[in-house]
Amino acid sequence: MIRLGRRWLPIFLIIAFCTLIYLPGSPAIMPVPARDGGVFWYVAQQMLEGRAPYVDVWDHKPLAAYMIPLLGLLFSGGWYWGPWLMALVSLSVAAGMGYWLLRHQFGSTIALVGTILWVVGLTYFYERDPFFTEMSALPFQIAAYLAGMQILRTPSAKSAPWLWLGLGFCSAYTLLLKPPLATTPIIVVLVVLFSMRKISPRQWLVWVGMFLIGGLVPSGLVWGYLTMHGAISAGIDQVLVYNQAYSHVTWAERWAMLTSFVWQHEINAVGIAAGCVAMVALVRGRVSAAPLRTLLIIALLDWPITLMVGLLPARGYHHYFTGMLWPATVLLCWLGYVLINQTRLNSRLVTLSVGLMTGIMFISSLSVWYLYLSYRSTLNTASAAAVEYITTSIPADQQVLLWGAETSIYVATGRQAPTRIPYLYPLFTPGYPSDRVFSQFQQDLTHRPAYIIDTAATNPMVPPLDPALRQQWLVYGWSDGVDPAFLAFCDNLMTDYTPVTTLDGQWVVYRLQTLRP
Repeated sequence: MIRLGRRWLPIFLIIAFCTLIYLPGSPAIMPVPARDGGVFWYVAQQMLEGRAPYVDVWDHKPLAAYMIPLLGLLFSGGWYWGPWLMALVSLSVAAGMGYWLLRHQFGSTIALVGTILWVVGLTYFYERDPFFTEMSALPFQIAAYLAGMQILRTPSAKSAPWLWLGLGFCSAYTLLLKPPLATTPIIVVLVVLFSMRKISPRQWLVWVGMFLIGGLVPSGLVWGYLTMHGAISAGIDQVLVYNQAYSHVTWAERWAMLTSFVWQHEINAVGIAAGCVAMVALVRGRVSAAPLRTLLIIALLDWPITLMVGLLPARGYHHYFTGMLWPATVLLCWLGYVLINQTRLNSRLVTLSVGLMTGIMFISSLSVWYLYLSYRSTLNTASAAAVEYITTSIPADQQVLLWGAETSIYVATGRQAPTRIPYLYPLFTPGYPSDRVFSQFQQDLTHRPAYIIDTAATNPMVPPLDPALRQQWLVYGWSDGVDPAFLAFCDNLMTDYTPVTTLDGQWVVYRLQTLRP
């Protein structure tokens, strides 16, 4: 085996790669947060100002989704870089725990290469937005692996009950981030319990009890917060009812997403190959060490189940499948370990291979930089133009409504939306009873905002305010869930406004007619 000279070097490289991968999504490169992350960031800001999600701000994510930007703002005193730095810390912690687990099983070199491999692989999934719930779940999913393996190695240790407490916390927290994300810690729990089925009933009950107590901690905090703010019923409506409507597609569409996704990322294809080899080795009894055997079983279950639950939201976004990277990495590291140790490859050949893989991964990360910088210079120019226009041309005491889903503009300009519904999707999502939301939206806009910026030109899901463009939008089939009353409201709203300029040739700015230029 090849050994790295200094203990701090692997940690330094892991943090460096995490920074390199996340830096294109930082305020230095993207001063305007991405669309989803902008919503989480905006809700976190509102929470710090005493407003409650689901009651004072409409959103369909579980409460834990706001924790990364919330903690970032809290610990940094509201610093604009705070949420991004907290996301970087979260990823670095996940990568560090993953390296620790892989090093114990396969040695430092394989562990380092495998860790950097899955960190670089995240570039395909996180889509310049480090605040996706799937990214926030990574430390808790890998911590579940780490706790499960530690329990298997020392089941009688005094730390075992506390590890089960941690497993319960990880399971509940990932469930509160997004229910499908809880499959990874649940798989770990079930496999570990099955592997230790011969323990005494008393010890089994102690472990299960500690697991349940660990799960009650985050669940109780969330339930208490929502109860205190009277947000239980609104939260159920927005998180459960809306998401059920949002994720409704046919099974044929789900199958098309499944077959197209599996081969879109190299690590999935290689992970399938490594998984097949691992299954054969397990069936033929070639994996003798019990902890390693259990680790492979967990990874072999985690990979396909994560793939299947990723299809439940039915939108096929890449970040839904982020959790597949870790079990695929475990399988790849095991395969590399077997090849190096059982085939007795020349150490120089192994060193050369490691160097080539590291170089390829570095070049891959640089290519992502190029893509993100290109994104900033093209698609993101409208957002930058909107931020500049608001900060230089609209006084702070005049409200501005972002017509669409660009909540991140409120974050970048320090403005508050003039309505409790900061993005418009719930007003026209098919299958969602939007009457109450539309009524609230109308009520909030009784006092007309001074300006409206129509962002529909870069988002085909949003109906344009311009009547002629809206007719084209209706023809192209994005209007299945639109209430005619909402379209009538758009027409009525436009009678009070006049267009004044266009930002980057895409977003139209409207000014209230009674407002003096």
